Amino acid sequence: MSLDQALCKLLPLADISIIVSVQSLALIAVDRFGAVMLSLRSPLSSSKLCSFFILTRWIVAMTVISPYLIVLKIVEYLEKLKCQDWWNEAFGESSSLAMYCLALYVVFLYVPIALLVILYSIIVIKLKTDLSR
Repeated sequence: MSLDQALCKLLPLADISIIVSVQSLALIAVDRFGAVMLSLRSPLSSSKLCSFFILTRWIVAMTVISPYLIVLKIVEYLEKLKCQDWWNEAFGESSSLAMYCLALYVVFLYVPIALLVILYSIIVIKLKTDLSR
């Protein structure tokens, strides 16, 4: 594998870090929600559980981005090298890049952001009602 090809395959690393960051924010929100709403109970997270979640986030992110390792290839275009995806060539016509991207956005961006908004809204309402007493 040439250096060009290796660098082409490394392009999705930014996507992996975005997925991990959004998952981290969602887990922080869940932990804070538990701390505010269930303040008299034992904490939801422990150091062992945190280590598990950190490892799991990275594994999930690398797994869902791994199809790009197959579809990204260097091609020569107008006497220049270009990194291009060949989705249909790698997975066939039945698999759609658009559906894959939509699923990624929904599962790893829209749902966690909705969760953030809901959980932090509940926290704010709870804190406001407790302060007004």
